[in-house]
Amino acid sequence: MIRSDIHRQARQIADSELGRCRTLRALPAEEALLVVEVVRQAAAAVADCLLDEAQADPRLQAALETIDGTERAALPGTTIAAAQTSA
Repeated sequence: MIRSDIHRQARQIADSELGRCRTLRALPAEEALLVVEVVRQAAAAVADCLLDEAQADPRLQAALETIDGTERAALPGTTIAAAQTSA
């Protein structure tokens, strides 16, 4: 899974949750934009953390690959199947 895929998914989740937040819609536009920006930054930070941890944990990398629905290498030179059997 490439970094942009995880970041895209994190932003989609954040935006979906923001869209459901009635309290956010009640804020003045300027304040709402600040909240949206902070939530998106937090989602990106969580994505970065997951990706960093996945570099050291083949099982997490394989799980992220499964979520994405890809069959790319779990780590450079390692297939998902190999990562799963090493767990």
